[in-house]
Amino acid sequence: WVQCVSFSPDSRLMATASFDASVRLWSVDGAEKPVLQGHSDGVKCVSFSPDGKQLASASCDRSVRLWNLPSGAPRLVLHGHQGWVLSVVFSPDSRMLASGSTDCSVRLWNSATGKPMQELHNHDAMVFCVVFSPDGRFLASASEDKSIMIYNALLGVPVQRLRGHDHRIRSVAFAPDSRTLASASDDTTVRIWAVCEWSDRTHRLFSPSFRSAVFQLMCARTRLERRERLPKLPIELWLQIFHFLQLATK
Repeated sequence: WVQCVSFSPDSRLMATASFDASVRLWSVDGAEKPVLQGHSDGVKCVSFSPDGKQLASASCDRSVRLWNLPSGAPRLVLHGHQGWVLSVVFSPDSRMLASGSTDCSVRLWNSATGKPMQELHNHDAMVFCVVFSPDGRFLASASEDKSIMIYNALLGVPVQRLRGHDHRIRSVAFAPDSRTLASASDDTTVRIWAVCEWSDRTHRLFSPSFRSAVFQLMCARTRLERRERLPKLPIELWLQIFHFLQLATK
C-alpha cells in the first residue's frame, strides 16, 4: 500500500511512502531513484524540507527518519514516540520538524541535530495530522478526539482548541496566506476556520506585560516561603494568566 506521496519544492523529485517499510524517490518523468531502506515497519508519511535538502519519513516502527537529498543517504533517526508516527512536517524555515502519533502526542524536533524540543500532550486520542502555517507562526494538529489544537509554533504553547466536528479529524491544511485553516473529518464535513482570532490571542498572551506577570507568578511561591508580599498586578493580567493556564491544560 502506498500511504503518502509528496513533491520536492523544486518539483523535480517525488517521494512515496509505502506499507512495505520503504521510501522511494522518483524523478518527475517516472524514473525510479534510490529506494530508501531503514524503517522496520510501514511508512505512513513523507515530507520534503522547504529548502529541498532533506526528506523526512514517519513510520509505524515509532520513528522519524531524515534523509539527505538528492542522494537519499540516511542522516538521522528520531526516537521518542510510543506509537505509530502518522504524520511529519517541516517548519517553513526547515529548522524544525513536527510529528503526530497514535500515542496522542505531538513532538517538535530540531531538524539539524534530531534532538527533541517539545512534547505536546493536549489530545486525548491519536493525532492524524500536523501542519505548520506558511508564515511559520502556528502549528495545527488534528486528532481522533474530534478536536484541532493550535499552537504558537515558536514556543510550542497551546493557543486554541477548535471543536465542532462530530467524528475524528483526518486532515488539516492552512491556506497559502496563513489566514484560513481547513479541516476534514469522518463526519463527512469540511470546516473552515479563521486565523485572525488566534493571532490576536497570541499577541495578548505573549505581550511584554503578560510575560512579566507570568514571571512574577512563578516567583510567588518563593515569596510566600519567605513570607513576603505577593506582587500587586492589575486584575486583567491575572485574568490573562488564568485563561492561559486553562488553555495549556486542556
